[in-house]
Amino acid sequence: MVTDTNQRLSELEWTARLRQQAEELLRTAPQKIRSMPFKDAEHFVHELQIYQVELEMQNQELGHAQNKLETSHDQYRDLYDFAPVSYLTLDYAGRIKQANLTAAGLLGVDRARLQHTLLAHFIVPEDQDILYLHRQAVQNNGTTQACELRIHDPQGGSPRDIRLETRVARGETNTPLVYHTVLFDITEHKRADALREAKSVADAANLAKSEFLATMSHELRTPLAVIIGYTDLLIEDTFGTLSTEQKEVMRKVWNHAEELHELISDLLDLSRLEAHHLPLAINPVSLEQLLNELEAETQGLREQSGLTFVWQQAAELPVLHTDSRKLKVVIKNLISNAVKFTEHGKIMIATQARNNGVEISVTDTGIGIPAEAMATIFEPFRQLELSMTRRYKGTGLGLHIVKRMLELLDGLISVESEVGCGSTFRVWIPLRASRS
Repeated sequence: MVTDTNQRLSELEWTARLRQQAEELLRTAPQKIRSMPFKDAEHFVHELQIYQVELEMQNQELGHAQNKLETSHDQYRDLYDFAPVSYLTLDYAGRIKQANLTAAGLLGVDRARLQHTLLAHFIVPEDQDILYLHRQAVQNNGTTQACELRIHDPQGGSPRDIRLETRVARGETNTPLVYHTVLFDITEHKRADALREAKSVADAANLAKSEFLATMSHELRTPLAVIIGYTDLLIEDTFGTLSTEQKEVMRKVWNHAEELHELISDLLDLSRLEAHHLPLAINPVSLEQLLNELEAETQGLREQSGLTFVWQQAAELPVLHTDSRKLKVVIKNLISNAVKFTEHGKIMIATQARNNGVEISVTDTGIGIPAEAMATIFEPFRQLELSMTRRYKGTGLGLHIVKRMLELLDGLISVESEVGCGSTFRVWIPLRASRS
């Protein structure tokens, strides 16, 4: 703004001198013309005409320059007012002399009312000392200084976090004239930092929890396996003949131990998944052999359920390159889930080649899944309703583990269901899983 004013003064001084020279020339012109020969007078008049034309051209150029200057001034004002950051000019006492529209909006006051208002008026009481020390640093160092403090929220909400950057403009005697201050609203940035920090703490706590569960689950499985093994030996009369009542008691012990073993296995798998301690072991897998192993391993579950099981395998299934143990966990959990929610009828396990992979489906004639529950069945610790946890037992981890295991195997899962008619879970496994 000072530069623009000086430029205008120079133009006015130049125009005044030019006008004075022209008036002097016109005042002496009649005398010179009377004393001149005709040809010289004619030449002199011609020169005057040229000067007149030049003056008119210069006047036009000055008009154009003035228009450009005014346009440039308007553009500068627009850039200043509508800049994405807040600009303030403060006097030596910290009163606002000039503010752009962005600053007025941030402070919540009309720009005209900001004139001569102390900036400290907008700072929360707890941060007044920060503002004072900031001004002292600007005065003493002479370089741009920055600080972070809080201002009152114009809407009456929580204080907003602001970053101040200030530099001083000094006079000829090195005394401060004005302070140029830029205000950056960093409230959202601060909130994002707080959320990231909170998430980091939560992730660390979750990881510690998962590692603890993995350790404890592993330690619990060992003695439980011994209990199941010896109970099985007792039922088979390995250590002597038991009575019918004694065998019935042993079978109840064995059943409850198997349920506990399944629960611990689910917790162990989940904790390893959460802690990323479940690496892949990819090898060639014969699906026919894997399903035969599953049929043998689920014999007790199938016999106890009283349901009809149908194993439907397509001929000449391709060899998969995947993790057989994890694939077996997926299918076994789907079968267990189907048994849990099917009171009568049948369960069919079918396989077929599809889209450069193999599809394995588990279909039951159970209670079915409501449409509104489809979005949550794969979340951990979720069952269709709270009452089902008591009626059907279980923790609601099975389908979540299935989904997480399939993510490791680059597989997909989908479900089709109708309440009262049953459900079909379809698992697709690629011919070759990536080694991630």
